[in-house]
Amino acid sequence: MSNKQTQGTEGESSHSTQELIAILTADKNWSYEAFRDIMILLANFDLYTPNKPDSINISGIRQRINHLIGLANEPSSRYVDRYIVQTFFVDTEIDKLLLSSKIRAGQENRVEPNWTSAKGRERYQKHAMCIYVRPFGFEALLRGGFGLTTREYTAFLADQEQQAIVLVFGDTILLALKSSKTPRHLSRKAAEELTAGILERHIQVSSPKTYMEKLLAFHSDVCIATNLSLYLATEGSENILRKIV
Repeated sequence: MSNKQTQGTEGESSHSTQELIAILTADKNWSYEAFRDIMILLANFDLYTPNKPDSINISGIRQRINHLIGLANEPSSRYVDRYIVQTFFVDTEIDKLLLSSKIRAGQENRVEPNWTSAKGRERYQKHAMCIYVRPFGFEALLRGGFGLTTREYTAFLADQEQQAIVLVFGDTILLALKSSKTPRHLSRKAAEELTAGILERHIQVSSPKTYMEKLLAFHSDVCIATNLSLYLATEGSENILRKIV
């Protein structure tokens, strides 16, 4: 087969793959199973979703979120009043979403995800998603635990593999999801400068807004600037996150 014919075949295959993914992500309301399967599919093709659903069901990871909330807020926990992050991988050989056994915890704006793959699985395991949990006690608030920090988004945007991030602040749950319009090759420095600029604007503005209004305004602005979708758990439906950006 000539080089021209090969290029044509590869181009047709790529186009067909994108069309298939567009169809599979077109549903406006993703069940947890759909969310999980879409992350697995996208990891296999190294793509982000071309469609932004109106809602995402997180029931399959809710138990893990609740466990991490407990660790961050239970007085007897060694993680109490600390920021916690745990990661998920997609194993592209067995097509499964896998929870890492490793939890990282620390103070203030210093915690990074642990993306150490299982031994021998490095070539197959791709970064998929991580869950950040911030403590919600008075001590945490004094240390700046208002959710107006850039570390999570900097790491997320600079990671070409990672598709989603879950952010938990007390009883508030947000999920940011990359789209096909999200920059794929953003350097760590560029991501940090972008998010820091947005944060600075929010810090400088004196506003009568409530804590929740300030929190959502900051996260919304970051997501708008980077073409992320932002989802919020609504009252009375803790497993269903609704799109707000």
